[in-house]
Amino acid sequence: MDNMGNNTQVRVLLWCVPRSCSTAFMRVMENCKPGKVKVLDELYYKSYYLSEERRSERYYNTKNHKGTVCGFKKDQLSYASRLSLYNESYTDYDIVFGKEMSLFLEDKLDNDAYVPRGYQHTFLIRHPEKTIPSLYKCFLRSDSTSIEDITAVAPEGKYMYQTAHDLFHQLKAKGDTPIVIDTEDLLRNPIGAFQAYCNATKLPFRREMLNWEEGKVKNKWFEYPEWYGALIHSKCFGQIQTENKESLYTSNNNSNVKLQEEMDRIHDMIKLQIANNLPLYEDLYKYRIRMS
Repeated sequence: MDNMGNNTQVRVLLWCVPRSCSTAFMRVMENCKPGKVKVLDELYYKSYYLSEERRSERYYNTKNHKGTVCGFKKDQLSYASRLSLYNESYTDYDIVFGKEMSLFLEDKLDNDAYVPRGYQHTFLIRHPEKTIPSLYKCFLRSDSTSIEDITAVAPEGKYMYQTAHDLFHQLKAKGDTPIVIDTEDLLRNPIGAFQAYCNATKLPFRREMLNWEEGKVKNKWFEYPEWYGALIHSKCFGQIQTENKESLYTSNNNSNVKLQEEMDRIHDMIKLQIANNLPLYEDLYKYRIRMS
């Protein structure tokens, strides 16, 4: 791994799938001590959703001021411009930790031009039966559009694991097998799993990393309670709740009746997406960190 910062700097990139507790993982990494940590949070998000190269129309808004898209200057949105942020040296920092959705490199892996250099690449995975229903529940809670509009512009579920799988094996073929960690291992044994991850990546580990103050932080993600409500109200990683163990498609909670009706309407689509993603997840699962 080439080092683009100072001689002792550790640079780690976590490739994720949606709804894998990746933002909670990032919050733990923000607490890495000793040293100063630079966190890069989903830099390709803007390229995937807002740029001229975008793959989804979900958040694109053409009614913004001239020369901007959703408040961002157009020249700040391209994949090349976002890659340049990954490639900065950040010499004032001891640790550079990036969290990125592998999905955002959909159709960008013909060559590895947009895979940041100088990082140790790692992957966070979670079973599709957990991630895909949770993803659509979040879409339905946060979007005012119809279910037809959501499914028409939502490749996130359909292709959730394809890019992650392709990227993992592309990196592995170069002779350096990326580290893989499964969310369920993190939830079952946070201390053991994070210690194993830090040992593998040469990041410093302290049990205190897993604790934080409840409430809002300087990062933008706290503005989206539909997606991060459990994290906002948590005080430690171990407090993050897993999906309800009852049926994913039935509920007796009157406040969720409309949501459940919409989920019922896309039941078959969700099941198909789970089935299509499952073999890709299972292949990556074979490479996960195993704790003693």
